[in-house]
Amino acid sequence: MLKLKRGDMVYYEPNKAWGILLNKVDKPHADSEWRYALMSPRPNETKWIVSTRTSPEHSFINSIEQGFMRLYKGYESRNGE
Repeated sequence: MLKLKRGDMVYYEPNKAWGILLNKVDKPHADSEWRYALMSPRPNETKWIVSTRTSPEHSFINSIEQGFMRLYKGYESRNGE
């Protein structure tokens, strides 16, 4: 099973959007969520929108496994921390 860690990056091609996983929020009776920094360009502009968002962990995993998102492992994932 795919395991996400803090510092991993995801890329969503249709929106040219990058996300950096900041921290995982475990919930006792619900799916865990990830808080992430999102950077995406404004339509037809050179300016970027930067914000923080939260999404369920399964949304990231499903999108990566189905090929809708690309995963780039961060420092903790590459070094086993």
